[in-house]
Amino acid sequence: KIIKAMKIRILTWRPKTQYESLLAIIWANEIFGLRVFEFGERLRYSWSIIYISTCTVLYYILHNSTLETHLDWPAYQEITYKFVLYVNIAIISIYIVLGFVNTGHSKKIIARYEQIDNILQSFGIEKNYLKTSIYVVRATSTWGILMIILFILFWIWCMGDTDITEAFYLDLLICLPITISCLMSVTFNVFVRILQDKLHKMNIAISELHQSSNVNSIDMGYKMQQTAHKLVLVRNYYNKNNFLRRFVEIARQMHFEIVSASRELNQMYSYQLLLDLAMEFTAVICILYNLYFDVTSSTLAEILHHEIVITVACLILCSKVIIINHQCTCFNYE
Repeated sequence: KIIKAMKIRILTWRPKTQYESLLAIIWANEIFGLRVFEFGERLRYSWSIIYISTCTVLYYILHNSTLETHLDWPAYQEITYKFVLYVNIAIISIYIVLGFVNTGHSKKIIARYEQIDNILQSFGIEKNYLKTSIYVVRATSTWGILMIILFILFWIWCMGDTDITEAFYLDLLICLPITISCLMSVTFNVFVRILQDKLHKMNIAISELHQSSNVNSIDMGYKMQQTAHKLVLVRNYYNKNNFLRRFVEIARQMHFEIVSASRELNQMYSYQLLLDLAMEFTAVICILYNLYFDVTSSTLAEILHHEIVITVACLILCSKVIIINHQCTCFNYE
Protein backbone atom coordinates (compact mmCIF):
# COMPACT_ATOMS: atom_id res chain seq x y z
CA LYS A 1 0.00 0.00 0.00
CA ILE A 2 2.83 2.39 0.82
CA ILE A 3 4.50 1.76 -2.55
CA LYS A 4 1.17 2.18 -4.35
CA ALA A 5 0.45 5.42 -2.50
CA MET A 6 3.90 6.77 -3.37
CA LYS A 7 3.40 5.77 -7.01
CA ILE A 8 0.05 7.59 -7.15
CA ARG A 9 1.57 10.63 -5.50
CA ILE A 10 4.42 10.74 -8.01
CA LEU A 11 2.08 10.31 -11.00
CA THR A 12 -0.34 12.99 -9.78
CA TRP A 13 2.34 15.49 -8.78
CA ARG A 14 2.27 18.75 -10.71
CA PRO A 15 4.83 21.55 -10.38
CA LYS A 16 3.23 24.77 -9.18
CA THR A 17 6.20 27.11 -9.58
CA GLN A 18 9.07 27.59 -11.99
CA TYR A 19 11.51 26.41 -9.33
CA GLU A 20 9.63 23.11 -8.91
CA SER A 21 9.68 22.53 -12.67
CA LEU A 22 13.50 22.82 -12.58
CA LEU A 23 14.06 20.51 -9.60
CA ALA A 24 15.73 17.73 -11.64
CA ILE A 25 18.47 19.96 -13.05
CA ILE A 26 18.83 21.87 -9.76
CA TRP A 27 19.39 18.66 -7.78
CA ALA A 28 21.94 17.46 -10.34
CA ASN A 29 23.83 20.76 -10.04
CA GLU A 30 23.81 20.53 -6.25
CA ILE A 31 25.08 16.94 -6.27
CA PHE A 32 27.97 17.77 -8.61
CA GLY A 33 28.93 20.98 -6.82
CA LEU A 34 27.78 23.51 -9.42
CA ARG A 35 25.20 25.05 -7.10
CA VAL A 36 24.81 25.73 -3.39
CA PHE A 37 22.43 23.43 -1.50
CA GLU A 38 19.01 25.01 -0.96
CA PHE A 39 16.53 23.91 1.71
CA GLY A 40 13.46 25.82 2.77
CA GLU A 41 14.20 28.59 0.23
CA ARG A 42 17.51 29.28 1.98
CA LEU A 43 20.98 28.70 0.57
CA ARG A 44 23.11 26.48 2.82
CA TYR A 45 26.64 27.60 2.03
CA SER A 46 28.18 25.77 4.99
CA TRP A 47 26.66 22.43 3.93
CA SER A 48 27.90 22.89 0.37
CA ILE A 49 31.42 23.83 1.49
CA ILE A 50 31.65 20.74 3.71
CA TYR A 51 30.25 18.52 0.93
CA ILE A 52 32.57 19.88 -1.77
CA SER A 53 35.60 19.73 0.53
CA THR A 54 34.88 16.08 1.34
CA CYS A 55 34.45 15.16 -2.34
CA THR A 56 37.65 17.03 -3.24
CA VAL A 57 39.66 15.18 -0.59
CA LEU A 58 38.31 11.81 -1.78
CA TYR A 59 39.10 12.68 -5.38
CA TYR A 60 42.62 13.76 -4.40
CA ILE A 61 43.19 10.47 -2.53
CA LEU A 62 41.92 8.50 -5.53
CA HIS A 63 44.12 10.56 -7.83
CA ASN A 64 47.30 9.95 -5.82
CA SER A 65 46.67 6.26 -5.15
CA THR A 66 45.87 5.56 -8.82
CA LEU A 67 48.54 7.56 -10.62
CA GLU A 68 51.30 6.50 -8.22
CA THR A 69 51.05 2.97 -9.60
CA HIS A 70 52.95 2.13 -12.77
CA LEU A 71 50.78 2.46 -15.86
CA ASP A 72 51.67 -0.07 -18.53
CA TRP A 73 50.88 2.39 -21.30
CA PRO A 74 52.92 3.80 -24.17
CA ALA A 75 54.51 7.13 -23.30
CA TYR A 76 52.25 9.15 -25.61
CA GLN A 77 49.08 7.71 -24.04
CA GLU A 78 50.25 8.42 -20.50
CA ILE A 79 51.28 11.97 -21.43
CA THR A 80 47.96 12.80 -23.10
CA TYR A 81 45.92 11.19 -20.31
CA LYS A 82 47.65 13.22 -17.59
CA PHE A 83 47.54 16.40 -19.67
CA VAL A 84 43.77 16.13 -20.25
CA LEU A 85 43.23 15.13 -16.62
CA TYR A 86 45.09 18.09 -15.12
CA VAL A 87 43.50 20.59 -17.51
CA ASN A 88 40.05 19.21 -16.66
CA ILE A 89 40.72 19.34 -12.91
CA ALA A 90 41.82 22.98 -13.12
CA ILE A 91 38.80 24.00 -15.19
CA ILE A 92 36.30 22.09 -13.05
CA SER A 93 37.69 23.78 -9.93
CA ILE A 94 36.89 27.13 -11.54
CA TYR A 95 33.43 25.80 -12.48
CA ILE A 96 32.67 24.99 -8.86
CA VAL A 97 33.79 28.41 -7.62
CA LEU A 98 31.72 30.17 -10.29
CA GLY A 99 28.76 27.92 -9.45
CA PHE A 100 28.87 29.06 -5.83
CA VAL A 101 29.09 32.71 -6.88
CA ASN A 102 26.27 32.46 -9.44
CA THR A 103 23.73 30.58 -7.31
CA GLY A 104 22.15 33.82 -6.14
CA HIS A 105 21.91 35.05 -9.73
CA SER A 106 20.23 31.82 -10.84
CA LYS A 107 17.59 32.27 -8.13
CA LYS A 108 16.89 35.76 -9.44
CA ILE A 109 16.58 34.43 -12.99
CA ILE A 110 14.10 31.75 -11.89
CA ALA A 111 12.07 34.39 -10.01
CA ARG A 112 12.11 36.58 -13.13
CA TYR A 113 10.92 33.65 -15.23
CA GLU A 114 7.97 33.16 -12.89
CA GLN A 115 7.16 36.87 -12.98
CA ILE A 116 6.99 36.72 -16.78
CA ASP A 117 4.65 33.71 -16.53
CA ASN A 118 2.37 35.57 -14.13
CA ILE A 119 2.05 38.44 -16.62
CA LEU A 120 1.36 36.02 -19.48
CA GLN A 121 -1.27 34.24 -17.38
CA SER A 122 -3.14 37.53 -16.87
CA PHE A 123 -3.73 37.52 -20.64
CA GLY A 124 -4.98 33.94 -20.68
CA ILE A 125 -1.71 32.16 -21.48
CA GLU A 126 -1.24 29.13 -19.24
CA LYS A 127 2.00 28.58 -17.36
CA ASN A 128 2.17 24.85 -18.14
CA TYR A 129 5.00 24.07 -15.72
CA LEU A 130 4.33 20.36 -16.27
CA LYS A 131 5.59 20.66 -19.86
CA THR A 132 8.70 22.46 -18.62
CA SER A 133 9.26 19.81 -15.95
CA ILE A 134 8.99 16.99 -18.51
CA TYR A 135 11.52 18.75 -20.75
CA VAL A 136 13.94 19.25 -17.84
CA VAL A 137 13.63 15.60 -16.76
CA ARG A 138 14.17 14.46 -20.35
CA ALA A 139 17.26 16.66 -20.75
CA THR A 140 18.70 15.54 -17.41
CA SER A 141 18.02 11.88 -18.19
CA THR A 142 19.66 12.19 -21.61
CA TRP A 143 22.72 13.74 -19.99
CA GLY A 144 22.87 10.92 -17.43
CA ILE A 145 22.56 8.17 -20.05
CA LEU A 146 25.23 9.71 -22.29
CA MET A 147 27.61 10.08 -19.36
CA ILE A 148 27.11 6.41 -18.43
CA ILE A 149 27.85 5.43 -22.04
CA LEU A 150 30.94 7.64 -22.02
CA PHE A 151 32.08 6.09 -18.73
CA ILE A 152 31.71 2.57 -20.13
CA LEU A 153 33.56 3.49 -23.33
CA PHE A 154 36.52 4.95 -21.44
CA TRP A 155 36.51 1.93 -19.13
CA ILE A 156 36.78 -0.38 -22.14
CA TRP A 157 39.59 1.77 -23.52
CA CYS A 158 41.50 1.69 -20.20
CA MET A 159 41.04 -2.08 -19.76
CA GLY A 160 43.15 -2.71 -22.83
CA ASP A 161 46.36 -2.08 -20.88
CA THR A 162 45.40 -2.40 -17.16
CA ASP A 163 43.29 -4.61 -14.92
CA ILE A 164 39.58 -3.98 -14.34
CA THR A 165 39.88 -2.22 -10.96
CA GLU A 166 42.67 0.10 -11.99
CA ALA A 167 40.89 0.84 -15.26
CA PHE A 168 37.77 1.76 -13.27
CA TYR A 169 39.70 4.25 -11.13
CA LEU A 170 41.43 5.77 -14.15
CA ASP A 171 38.08 6.04 -15.87
CA LEU A 172 36.49 7.69 -12.84
CA LEU A 173 39.28 10.26 -12.63
CA ILE A 174 38.87 11.40 -16.23
CA CYS A 175 35.07 11.07 -16.57
CA LEU A 176 34.03 12.95 -13.44
CA PRO A 177 35.31 16.34 -14.70
CA ILE A 178 33.78 15.66 -18.12
CA THR A 179 30.43 14.85 -16.48
CA ILE A 180 30.47 18.13 -14.55
CA SER A 181 31.37 20.05 -17.70
CA CYS A 182 28.51 18.47 -19.65
CA LEU A 183 26.08 19.17 -16.81
CA MET A 184 27.00 22.85 -16.96
CA SER A 185 26.27 22.86 -20.70
CA VAL A 186 22.93 21.10 -20.20
CA THR A 187 21.93 23.58 -17.48
CA PHE A 188 22.71 26.55 -19.70
CA ASN A 189 20.79 24.95 -22.57
CA VAL A 190 17.74 24.36 -20.33
CA PHE A 191 17.67 27.97 -19.13
CA VAL A 192 17.95 29.31 -22.69
CA ARG A 193 15.25 26.92 -23.95
CA ILE A 194 12.80 28.01 -21.23
CA LEU A 195 13.49 31.68 -21.93
CA GLN A 196 12.97 31.08 -25.64
CA ASP A 197 9.61 29.42 -24.90
CA LYS A 198 8.44 32.46 -22.93
CA LEU A 199 9.54 34.80 -25.71
CA HIS A 200 7.69 32.61 -28.22
CA LYS A 201 4.48 32.80 -26.15
CA MET A 202 4.76 36.58 -25.95
CA ASN A 203 5.30 36.91 -29.71
CA ILE A 204 2.29 34.68 -30.42
CA ALA A 205 0.12 36.75 -28.06
CA ILE A 206 1.17 40.00 -29.75
CA SER A 207 0.56 38.54 -33.21
CA GLU A 208 -2.91 37.20 -32.36
CA LEU A 209 -3.93 40.41 -30.62
CA HIS A 210 -2.78 42.46 -33.59
CA GLN A 211 -4.82 40.32 -35.98
CA SER A 212 -7.96 40.38 -33.83
CA SER A 213 -7.87 44.21 -33.51
CA ASN A 214 -7.54 44.96 -37.23
CA VAL A 215 -10.42 47.20 -38.44
CA ASN A 216 -10.36 45.92 -41.99
CA SER A 217 -10.66 42.33 -40.87
CA ILE A 218 -13.72 43.23 -38.79
CA ASP A 219 -15.37 44.99 -41.74
CA MET A 220 -14.65 42.12 -44.12
CA GLY A 221 -15.86 39.49 -41.72
CA TYR A 222 -19.13 41.08 -40.67
CA LYS A 223 -20.25 43.39 -43.49
CA MET A 224 -23.04 40.96 -44.44
CA GLN A 225 -24.45 40.79 -40.92
CA GLN A 226 -26.96 43.02 -39.17
CA THR A 227 -26.04 46.66 -38.65
CA ALA A 228 -26.68 46.55 -34.91
CA HIS A 229 -24.37 43.57 -34.51
CA LYS A 230 -21.68 45.33 -36.51
CA LEU A 231 -21.94 48.44 -34.33
CA VAL A 232 -21.42 46.31 -31.27
CA LEU A 233 -18.35 44.78 -32.88
CA VAL A 234 -16.93 48.18 -33.79
CA ARG A 235 -17.50 49.38 -30.25
CA ASN A 236 -15.75 46.28 -28.97
CA TYR A 237 -12.89 47.11 -31.30
CA TYR A 238 -12.36 50.47 -29.61
CA ASN A 239 -12.39 48.72 -26.25
CA LYS A 240 -9.84 46.28 -27.63
CA ASN A 241 -7.78 49.22 -28.86
CA ASN A 242 -7.41 50.45 -25.29
CA PHE A 243 -6.67 46.92 -24.20
CA LEU A 244 -4.07 46.65 -26.96
CA ARG A 245 -2.35 49.82 -25.81
CA ARG A 246 -2.14 48.46 -22.29
CA PHE A 247 -0.95 45.08 -23.55
CA VAL A 248 1.83 46.67 -25.62
CA GLU A 249 3.04 48.57 -22.56
CA ILE A 250 3.12 45.36 -20.53
CA ALA A 251 4.69 43.44 -23.42
CA ARG A 252 7.43 46.05 -23.58
CA GLN A 253 8.12 45.47 -19.90
CA MET A 254 8.10 41.70 -20.48
CA HIS A 255 10.55 42.10 -23.34
CA PHE A 256 12.80 44.11 -21.05
CA GLU A 257 12.62 41.33 -18.43
CA ILE A 258 13.49 38.69 -21.04
CA VAL A 259 16.44 40.70 -22.35
CA SER A 260 17.66 41.29 -18.79
CA ALA A 261 17.38 37.58 -18.02
CA SER A 262 19.33 36.72 -21.18
CA ARG A 263 22.07 39.16 -20.17
CA GLU A 264 22.28 37.62 -16.71
CA LEU A 265 22.52 34.16 -18.27
CA ASN A 266 25.32 35.41 -20.50
CA GLN A 267 27.18 36.85 -17.51
CA MET A 268 26.70 33.65 -15.50
CA TYR A 269 27.83 31.16 -18.12
CA SER A 270 30.11 33.09 -20.51
CA TYR A 271 33.35 32.21 -18.69
CA GLN A 272 32.24 28.63 -18.11
CA LEU A 273 31.39 28.16 -21.78
CA LEU A 274 34.77 29.56 -22.81
CA LEU A 275 36.50 27.17 -20.42
CA ASP A 276 34.36 24.37 -21.81
CA LEU A 277 35.66 25.16 -25.29
CA ALA A 278 39.19 25.00 -23.88
CA MET A 279 38.43 21.50 -22.57
CA GLU A 280 37.07 20.49 -25.96
CA PHE A 281 40.14 21.87 -27.73
CA THR A 282 42.45 19.99 -25.34
CA ALA A 283 40.56 16.74 -25.89
CA VAL A 284 40.63 17.10 -29.69
CA ILE A 285 44.38 17.83 -29.74
CA CYS A 286 45.12 14.82 -27.55
CA ILE A 287 42.87 12.57 -29.64
CA LEU A 288 44.68 13.60 -32.82
CA TYR A 289 48.01 13.07 -31.06
CA ASN A 290 46.98 9.54 -30.03
CA LEU A 291 45.55 8.84 -33.46
CA TYR A 292 48.83 9.69 -35.16
CA PHE A 293 50.87 7.31 -32.98
CA ASP A 294 48.25 4.55 -33.12
CA VAL A 295 48.16 4.61 -36.91
CA THR A 296 51.95 4.56 -37.24
CA SER A 297 52.82 2.04 -34.52
CA SER A 298 49.80 -0.20 -33.83
CA THR A 299 48.15 -3.12 -35.54
CA LEU A 300 44.75 -2.88 -37.20
CA ALA A 301 43.03 -4.63 -34.26
CA GLU A 302 44.54 -2.21 -31.74
CA ILE A 303 43.58 0.75 -33.90
CA LEU A 304 39.97 -0.43 -34.11
CA HIS A 305 39.88 -1.10 -30.35
CA HIS A 306 41.12 2.36 -29.43
CA GLU A 307 39.81 4.57 -32.19
CA ILE A 308 36.20 3.34 -32.22
CA VAL A 309 35.95 4.13 -28.51
CA ILE A 310 37.67 7.49 -28.93
CA THR A 311 35.51 8.42 -31.94
CA VAL A 312 32.23 7.71 -30.15
CA ALA A 313 33.42 9.58 -27.05
CA CYS A 314 34.51 12.52 -29.19
CA LEU A 315 31.10 12.63 -30.89
CA ILE A 316 29.35 12.73 -27.51
CA LEU A 317 31.59 15.54 -26.25
CA CYS A 318 31.40 17.62 -29.44
CA SER A 319 27.63 17.24 -29.78
CA LYS A 320 27.07 19.52 -26.78
CA VAL A 321 28.81 22.38 -28.62
CA ILE A 322 26.50 21.88 -31.61
CA ILE A 323 23.40 21.70 -29.40
CA ILE A 324 24.30 24.88 -27.49
CA ASN A 325 24.99 26.78 -30.73
CA HIS A 326 21.68 25.57 -32.17
CA GLN A 327 19.74 26.60 -29.06
CA CYS A 328 21.32 30.06 -28.97
CA THR A 329 20.59 30.48 -32.69
CA CYS A 330 16.92 29.56 -32.15
CA PHE A 331 16.67 32.04 -29.27
CA ASN A 332 18.23 34.79 -31.40
CA TYR A 333 15.81 33.99 -34.23
CA GLU A 334 12.83 34.14 -31.85
